Amino acid sequence: MAGGKETPRQKLIGMMYLVLLALLALQVSSVIIEKFQFINISLEKAVADADVRNTELLNRIEHSVEEGKNAKDDVEIFKQAQLVRESTQSLVSYIRKLKEELIEKTGGRDENGKIIGAKEEEKVANYMLGAGESKSGEGYALQEKLNSFSLFLNTELDKLGEGQKKFLQLAMNGDQDPLFKDNKEHKRKDFAHLNFEGTPLVAALAVLTEKEAKVMALENEMLSLLANKVGANIIPIDKVRPVVKAKSNRVVAGTKYEAEMFMAAYSSSFKPQMTYNKANVNVNTEGIGNVNFKARGGNYQDGVAKRTWTGTIIYPKPNGEDSVYTITQEYYVIKPAVQVISAAVQSLYRNCGNELNIQVPALGADYKPTFKAVGAEVISKGKGLVTIIPKAKNVSVEVLNDGVLIEKLNFKAKGVPSAEITCNLNTRTGVSAAKLRKVKLYANVPSEFKELLPNESKYKVTKWKAYLVRGRKPVAQKIITSSSARLSEFASLAKEGDRLMIEILEAKRKNFRGSTEEVKFTTPIINVPII
Repeated sequence: MAGGKETPRQKLIGMMYLVLLALLALQVSSVIIEKFQFINISLEKAVADADVRNTELLNRIEHSVEEGKNAKDDVEIFKQAQLVRESTQSLVSYIRKLKEELIEKTGGRDENGKIIGAKEEEKVANYMLGAGESKSGEGYALQEKLNSFSLFLNTELDKLGEGQKKFLQLAMNGDQDPLFKDNKEHKRKDFAHLNFEGTPLVAALAVLTEKEAKVMALENEMLSLLANKVGANIIPIDKVRPVVKAKSNRVVAGTKYEAEMFMAAYSSSFKPQMTYNKANVNVNTEGIGNVNFKARGGNYQDGVAKRTWTGTIIYPKPNGEDSVYTITQEYYVIKPAVQVISAAVQSLYRNCGNELNIQVPALGADYKPTFKAVGAEVISKGKGLVTIIPKAKNVSVEVLNDGVLIEKLNFKAKGVPSAEITCNLNTRTGVSAAKLRKVKLYANVPSEFKELLPNESKYKVTKWKAYLVRGRKPVAQKIITSSSARLSEFASLAKEGDRLMIEILEAKRKNFRGSTEEVKFTTPIINVPII
């Protein structure tokens, strides 16, 4: 109904229809076929539930008319309700017949009742669209019947003096449907092609069942308006049950336990709609909702976090409007112990792959962690094993279980240690000129860092400059871009008393990913006497 509000059940049906449309856009596979079947089964259950509710609503209208001594105006309302019910049943029966004929034309069912032609598209198109551009298929007859039903209900609204309320068409062409009118490809299609062109059988069945659900929803809105006219929407309270509401579910020994105990009354013939934190709640046949969710951690005070959740219970008023009751409930979350296993747990190294093992023993088999970090990159390896690559001096890591925050861990991140540069020549006693033919430099890192992060400790001198110095003046010089070099030309020029001076220009480190970065070094100049 234009401008009207949908019930959570109607919103769910609409959401399932959107999922159905999305699946239609995907390549058909066995998995997709199973999803179509699941959607169809879910929609058929929704239709069956709606049928029971609408039948009960019609019965309440009849009962209310009888209690009103069959007043003339009330009798007319009941006749109008019967006509709405008959029109609905006729249209739903037609849709169900279409579904059975589609099943038969695509191979029927096997001995186990399973649909044989579940993936069949061509026969579905021939039956629903017709041959060529003839538009003789059942899809066009279906569109006419669906839209005629909407028109019929709008006529009944006018009779009630509710003409300002209008039901929208149930079967729109692409340029009319809000979902497709802005889509260049689909807005040119008519209703039949939108829903049944290139559509496997199970998807076509789900489309038809969704139309059944929409028909039932419109019938329910119409019957509710009619019921309001005769006061049939009064809820009969016929059940009571004891309820205990504890002030706190956690009590320290020696302190008082406090609770409220009372009787709750409800109707066994009416199933209320319930939500918590805007999510739908499963309500059983006795009208009792089951609230369950993952408790979110964080902001603990002495290991305990106080939380609240808000729920709603929706009952109809006698005038057809909804009564919405809001509930706010407190609960407490106990902080689980998070264990971090690593030799570098107190301080991580920036731009390094720091491997941590983060466990929450209290969760046991329910521990399915994911990690988010600020100031760092996170690579999860499963079962709590994670690699943290800090990019900043301060890093925070959120530990989540099934998307629920357990704890936020904070770390300090320090830079990688500087390299100490040494060479293969004896800098204290000196070397002969012949030794200059092979010079090698080493970039050494602290043993603690090397033991902690062996995959991050691959340091190397990548650029240096060699001078052959006599007195205070260089005799020869050369730039080298590797960690070793043959200085044969130096060896041929060198004399006793000269010295080899090495100026370190660049040193790099290879990380666990195989990429390199420049590092600082502590010995920029090395002097080697020539003897």
